[in-house]
Amino acid sequence: MNQRVTKTQRKTPNTHSNHACGLISHALFSVPLCLFGSKKRSQRAFTFFELLVVLVILSTALGMLAPNLRRFFFAHQTHEKALHLLALMRHARSQAVTQGITHRLVINIDDREYLLEQRVDGKYVKLDNSLGQTFDWPQTMELTFEADTEQNSPIYLYFRPQGTVTPGKITIHGDDDEKGYVLRSLTSSEPYTLSTIKEDDDRNLD
Repeated sequence: MNQRVTKTQRKTPNTHSNHACGLISHALFSVPLCLFGSKKRSQRAFTFFELLVVLVILSTALGMLAPNLRRFFFAHQTHEKALHLLALMRHARSQAVTQGITHRLVINIDDREYLLEQRVDGKYVKLDNSLGQTFDWPQTMELTFEADTEQNSPIYLYFRPQGTVTPGKITIHGDDDEKGYVLRSLTSSEPYTLSTIKEDDDRNLD
């Protein structure tokens, strides 16, 4: 008896190329070579005229925003300086009460400087920490002081162990600052508080 032996041949899938887009074909999938960047993609560069137009638009926009940015910068700077003065005043009053030592804030309007001192052995000296340094304010900022008793520069604001302070009104504003700030103490027993010029005017009208 003749036995027919049938061999099952296993075909190995052939991989061939499709030249339309460098297509790699497989029995299960096909991937175009162009996805891997084998073909150069056309890229359109900006022309000189287009770049010039963009620069003109940007410069025009910045020119329109510049005044607002300048006002914002000076308003922020004025607010920070007012907060810094208020922090020094609160520190001086607190230390005067807790340590039993008179402190004073020296404001030299002519030199545009201010510093905090304490009384030691009958004389005033700078604080021996970072708050004892001399601070200044820029030329674009104006500082004025008003009090019942007239004082010339430098101005001395005293903070005594009893909790009393030298009353007065300090106004801070910039050249382009429409807001401005006021540090005010109405009486010797009242600590300094911070408000805007408008808020201070409204309070006085009331």
